[in-house]
Amino acid sequence: MASHLERIADYVTNICEHVVYIQTGELVELEDMCNPT
Repeated sequence: MASHLERIADYVTNICEHVVYIQTGELVELEDMCNPT
């Protein structure tokens, strides 16, 4: 079950990245923003 939720979260992240690109023309990696090192 947890792996399914993680995959759904990946899909949502990809959709959000596409929306940002469509609106601004910028390529943004949202995953990098969520996991700072």
